[in-house]
Amino acid sequence: MSNGEYHLGRYSSCYRSARHRQASSLDRHGFTLVELLVVIAIIGVLVALLLPAVQAAREAARRTQCLNNLKQIGLAFQLHADSQQIYPDGGLDMWSKRLPLEKRGGGGRDGTPKTAPLQGWGWAYQILPYIEQQSLWQTQSDRIVMSTPIEAYFCPSRRAPQVIEAAQDRNIRAKLDYAGNAGVDKTGENGRGNSLWAQLGNGLDGVIVRTPFDGRYNNRSVSVEPGRHIEDGMSNTLLVAEKCMNVAFATDGEHDDDDAGYVTGWDWDTVRWGHQQPSPDYLDPIRGQHVALMGAFGSSHSGIFNASFCDGSIRSVTFDIDFEVFSFVSSRNDQNAYDATDL
Repeated sequence: MSNGEYHLGRYSSCYRSARHRQASSLDRHGFTLVELLVVIAIIGVLVALLLPAVQAAREAARRTQCLNNLKQIGLAFQLHADSQQIYPDGGLDMWSKRLPLEKRGGGGRDGTPKTAPLQGWGWAYQILPYIEQQSLWQTQSDRIVMSTPIEAYFCPSRRAPQVIEAAQDRNIRAKLDYAGNAGVDKTGENGRGNSLWAQLGNGLDGVIVRTPFDGRYNNRSVSVEPGRHIEDGMSNTLLVAEKCMNVAFATDGEHDDDDAGYVTGWDWDTVRWGHQQPSPDYLDPIRGQHVALMGAFGSSHSGIFNASFCDGSIRSVTFDIDFEVFSFVSSRNDQNAYDATDL
């Protein structure tokens, strides 16, 4: 063999060897269709296994944030009580006005708003100075105050901070996911009448009571003094908790219990009653079918709703709490004892 033929043969042999190694390498690293489908199936199973755990972790974080919101609200009530010697109250009436800022209206020479028991707007407005919202509380414009959402007033399991255009007055109003405890007494409208509002009651035995500013609601204590009126004990009495809602209307203003915003006076937007069994949120596209639930506490959490008690503690209460026990929790002065493990 000549020297040229030898080199050519050697080159051809090396070329074939390189091609063989390349083909072998491709064969080793490729996937068949069956293998690819198996891998996809495995990934799908892993996602199916992990997704509930991820969702549960997120819900746990949201529930913790909700408890923190109620902790802030409960602390604000304590600070208000220290400053004013009474708890905030429930305001005058649904769609009530703020009372007042003008000097001539008796709002104070410095133009500051009235406080309980002379304020038409409810507790969620009255505690603003105690949740670092002093400037909003004394802002001159009612429209600005009512349209400014407060992050701590929303449970993240249900919705982000929301505002709506209220059908009643066409104002933009920020909503609220928490309600004050108006007790279990059903006396309403001065104790007369058979209307739904008369049955729900004016808060005679609640922690949040109705403002008697215009003299109509003088059949009860003016406002609750924590040390004197909460006879059942601060740790045994519900203060503020999450409210049951029809989530079909959670992002608009078309439902009666979520249409007036956080500033409204005595309204089921801001107060709920202990003579209604707590209930989870529900989904019903037909407005107003579940009137009883409009007065109930509840939440978007699974199995529980979060609550703040008068001593500042926060707890999770089960939906299946015994109805009698819940009535004891909701009354400030029935002097009935219950076991805290029943919550």
